Amino acid sequence: MVRGVGSGGPAPVPQDSTPVGKTESTKTESAQNQQVESKETKSGAASNAASRIAETAMTGSLLAAQLQTQLTPEKPTTIAGSAVVKKPDLAEGPGVRPEVKETQKQLNEWRARNGLEPLKEDGIFGPKTKAAVQQFQEANGLKKDGIVGGNTRDRLALENNENFQKLNPQTQDQVRTLMNGSQKDPVSRQALLTIATDENFGKLSRADQDTALQDIKGTASNTAEKTMQGLNNDQLLKLAESPGGKEQLAALKMALEQGPVTPAKQKELDRINSATFTPAGGLKLQGSAADQATYLHMTRREMLTSPAFAKTMNEINADKAHPVTVNVGRDMPGVRLDVDRGGGKQDVDLADLEKLPVSPTAQNPHAITQGEVLIHAMREARQRALGEKLHGPAHEAAIKAENEYRKDIGQTSFRKTTPGEDETFVDNELGDISIVIHFDGAPDEELKFDKQQKIQR
Repeated sequence: MVRGVGSGGPAPVPQDSTPVGKTESTKTESAQNQQVESKETKSGAASNAASRIAETAMTGSLLAAQLQTQLTPEKPTTIAGSAVVKKPDLAEGPGVRPEVKETQKQLNEWRARNGLEPLKEDGIFGPKTKAAVQQFQEANGLKKDGIVGGNTRDRLALENNENFQKLNPQTQDQVRTLMNGSQKDPVSRQALLTIATDENFGKLSRADQDTALQDIKGTASNTAEKTMQGLNNDQLLKLAESPGGKEQLAALKMALEQGPVTPAKQKELDRINSATFTPAGGLKLQGSAADQATYLHMTRREMLTSPAFAKTMNEINADKAHPVTVNVGRDMPGVRLDVDRGGGKQDVDLADLEKLPVSPTAQNPHAITQGEVLIHAMREARQRALGEKLHGPAHEAAIKAENEYRKDIGQTSFRKTTPGEDETFVDNELGDISIVIHFDGAPDEELKFDKQQKIQR
């Protein structure tokens, strides 16, 4: 982080209403009433369908409360509502399962309408059930793999829905085509399913139905945006790092990218990219799997917090020609927090890092945090990877990045940037050194190390 730390040492819907005559309504009045009824019915249907679509788009506003109970270690994480629901795939296997029995029941509904013999609804996913699934998939233009995944599950729900069955054949085929085109886009697929199974959708004219279906990408995109806005950074990161979380966020990302990408949508896309940040060609990690996971968790958390941090990490990750190598570990010999090894190589001691606060505290609002150390180390490594041969200039660039980070997280004091004035080194009573960080607008911060070169807090 600093010389000595950074280099190893000092260096609802309105109801239709029909006017009712009391006793002696004339034929003219009756005709007028019928016209009013027809007009109100059509208007009400359009309003209801629009309300339903709006309701679909607003499901994300409920997400934060729902995730409070869903995002727990004991439960698999899902995105709730009509946006994205991740359920386990069903495949051939032994044993009686309630979800298999429900699928058999749904298959039998479809088979009965198509003149096919019924399956035995025993809850066992055997060869006959697999063959029935494959038959349904083949008839509906799906991958014929015999596995009941999201696409097959949604198509069963669509084909068995009474409201969908009442639509005219042209609209049904249009919905099916759109569903098949959204096999990798569950957000759009869910929006289609919601609209096409709404009883009010069938009351619209063909032209209005076409309009609603043509804007399905916009509906899905808005739904995804609302969903993302319902997740704070902690919830988003927890989702990203849970089983299946990356896949759910990839679906939301795909939906967000449909149509014009507004600044608000771009903000949510950036949040997804930060929460799912993974080393590519420009960033190489060394160390145990557990330590690498800890480092990545810290990095993603800070990328969600600070645009300056995200900029540095994305810049590193995208530059395969100038890779940065980070060796992560605990109680690493000769490492005080981190060490600049030159050539874009950096050691990071997680045991030291974890003793620093994640965020500034009320007792010390100017504290050096974990993210501050990390951005210093990564910017320093980046400068050395780009060819800077001396530690000093790389260290100075790292302090500037550090101060940008401090500004991002709301701190009002900043490290002195003049070389030689940013820090000093003093012997301490623990048998090693203390590194004193000098700030403009705040008291000095002391980082004290013991004779094993471990930070003491």
